[in-house]
Amino acid sequence: MFTMYPFRIFITVFFIMIAGITLAQKVVISPEDIEASGLNYVKVIGQDEDGFYVLHSNLSFYLQKDRIGLKSRKYQLSYFGFDMKPRWSKLLSAHPEEASIESVGFYNDRPYVLESNWSKSDNTLQLFLDVYDAKGNLIVQGKKIAGFTTSHPGDFEKPRSILSTSKNLLGIYLREDRDAVQNIHCVSIDTSYTPLKVNAGELPYADKDLEITDLALSDQNEFLLLAKLLTKDPISEKKKLRLFQLFLLQPGANKFREYKVNDAGKNMSEAVLAIDKVNHRAAVTGFYSEKESFAGAGILFAILNLDKPDELKLSLNPITGDNQIKLVGERNNGNGISLFNYPVQKVVLRNNGGAVIIAEAAYLSEYSYYDYFTQSFNRRVEYHFDNIVVFSVRADGSIEWTQVIRKDQASMDDEGLYSSFTYALNADEMIVVYNNDIGRNNEIVSYRINSAGQMTNKKLTKMGDNISLLPRSGRQVDAATIVVPAINKKKLYLIKLDFEN
Repeated sequence: MFTMYPFRIFITVFFIMIAGITLAQKVVISPEDIEASGLNYVKVIGQDEDGFYVLHSNLSFYLQKDRIGLKSRKYQLSYFGFDMKPRWSKLLSAHPEEASIESVGFYNDRPYVLESNWSKSDNTLQLFLDVYDAKGNLIVQGKKIAGFTTSHPGDFEKPRSILSTSKNLLGIYLREDRDAVQNIHCVSIDTSYTPLKVNAGELPYADKDLEITDLALSDQNEFLLLAKLLTKDPISEKKKLRLFQLFLLQPGANKFREYKVNDAGKNMSEAVLAIDKVNHRAAVTGFYSEKESFAGAGILFAILNLDKPDELKLSLNPITGDNQIKLVGERNNGNGISLFNYPVQKVVLRNNGGAVIIAEAAYLSEYSYYDYFTQSFNRRVEYHFDNIVVFSVRADGSIEWTQVIRKDQASMDDEGLYSSFTYALNADEMIVVYNNDIGRNNEIVSYRINSAGQMTNKKLTKMGDNISLLPRSGRQVDAATIVVPAINKKKLYLIKLDFEN
């Protein structure tokens, strides 16, 4: 059985349409290893002018079945200077003590902790916020940001956090399942950590019929949701169509506005959502195929003007000619995997209305087998992270250029820890870094694609260096620097990748 493996990160920057410049590349490893102490999952979550913050956990950051109020989570926060030396580290605890930590993020140049607690006395689910400064001191402790009445906390899914486009608002999204409808609660917090008025709206679809796949928050406090509507295929009763809907909740409103993204004739496996802050627009994009086709046939690019949100304007652009030829390779032809197995990882919106779309062939396969020695059934999961596809599209959605980075990464029962890629974006180019061989003979390689679509590549390490990145745990910490955890000789370190002029 093959399933999409949805890892997505979305950011908005401006590509200046000029030729890229050659960068010198430098790899620096931290002077000492990171002591895990059972908190073996690590990622870089943010940076300030003096250093960066690293989050440790005993559970994976990519749990697909994570749930609200999970008490077994443990988190540790560390701060490192740009010299890669640790400054301080502390185990995080919830405030109030009976609350559960839901997530740890980075907002307003500081790490924050989102916590929840279900009060049995008045049947309310309460959300709290802690904020730390650069010295590890609590500057906001146990601040209540919202409360929701419920008969059981299981009615709510785990709250999700999101930053507005200019990072001037922190949004907290909470979904409540109520039989045939879904109640959506949206809380925004300003840079003084004061919660604004809670916006709420009802989606007239049952949980089994409508799956919310993406969300976004504008600088003007407009919440947008992208959802997948599962409906019966009129031709085959055993199949379900995936029709995407966009929902808009404006400030002060209690009802969502709804827009249809695709119809039955343009089948889509997924779509993604981003906000253009310069032009105050929402953009939805993804790959579609004609109903009679099994291969990715084109790019859907939809725009909603948030100043006048009357209509979602759709643009359907087939992938043809040289762009199509670049996508045809041994992998695509050999096992029949098309762009349907290329979930979009990043959308880079340009101030001219166009966009750069980055997708990666990410999927997993699951199987079970009977072990006669142990007399038991075992379940195995194989993780695949393969080719990266980059499209540049114009404001009308037409394709300007296409590039493909060919790679083949597969691993078993490890959530793809060493697979996928990390990246840096600046005004001139995009830099992609990944492990070329997630086995013993690994080399770290980088690909650079400039704004004109020209691509070059370089090896950053060689066989025998014994360095393997944890790519999805890395972060760009300034215009030319990526910091990413890595394993070197079975120990955990931080690696700094400098791309200097």
